Amino acid sequence: GDTVTISFSDLPPQVVINPVQMRIGEDGNVTLHLNQTVQAAGKTARALEQEIRSLYVPKYYNYMTVTVKTEERFYFVGGEVRNPNRVLYFGPITVLRAIDTAGGFTDFANRKKIELTRQDGKKIKINYAKAVKDAKLDPEVYPNDQILVPKRFW
Repeated sequence: GDTVTISFSDLPPQVVINPVQMRIGEDGNVTLHLNQTVQAAGKTARALEQEIRSLYVPKYYNYMTVTVKTEERFYFVGGEVRNPNRVLYFGPITVLRAIDTAGGFTDFANRKKIELTRQDGKKIKINYAKAVKDAKLDPEVYPNDQILVPKRFW
């Protein structure tokens, strides 16, 4: 479901291929110029660039540069953290590391009831003390996830 922009350059002067912006389909594929289809899901931008280039060079063109850019993706950290905000998602990160990127807990944070809400609405409760001792209890954060650190009640 990510949106990608694919640009083609270093082509012969008479060939112009406009950049294509599209959302990756449910099947994980994108269809490009000359009806070329490539599996995009699960690949890095660099790997996708190389695969797209191999579809066209040398079959259609002697040389071509392909550039793939993804939209910026974010996760959100809120509640009792020092800097609640949306955070640019660069790659794999866990809930505890994400809280650290938001400046850590405030003095009023309830560290036993951290809540991770997935994009699909699924909620996961995390206990900080237990997650520090057992990495399996510190789930990975994905784009559009929301982490909420509630206020503790004395």
